Amino acid sequence: MKNSIRKIRSEEGSAVVEFVLLAIPLFIPIILFMSTFADVSDKESIARTLARESVRGFALSRGDLSAYSTAHLIAAEGAMTLGLDRSEISSMNVHIQCETWPCITPRNRISVTVTFYSNQGHREIRATAEEVLSPWV
Repeated sequence: MKNSIRKIRSEEGSAVVEFVLLAIPLFIPIILFMSTFADVSDKESIARTLARESVRGFALSRGDLSAYSTAHLIAAEGAMTLGLDRSEISSMNVHIQCETWPCITPRNRISVTVTFYSNQGHREIRATAEEVLSPWV
């Protein structure tokens, strides 16, 4: 009996218990921050890919009408393929801007901006890609 009471009153192992009790409340916010940061970083990478592929599809089209529909289709299909959920896809906006009109003309600069709202990160994600058309279009 005296042996058990001595073990209970002993200070042995208390540093580990104190560390765990103090560290867990500090680690939880860090883990939540890292999770949010990873999600936002992933979504920004997806937005850059969508913008880059959309502007490429736009530039390779034969005319303005097909170019606009191609860029929007690439963004929508790419978003599904890259793993955005339905609400992020529905919030997606593809803005296409050309230096001169009509867009499909030699040496014209085309800019595509893809914007959507990240559900987990609770912020707007935006990426822009530009391409200059060939002089032989």
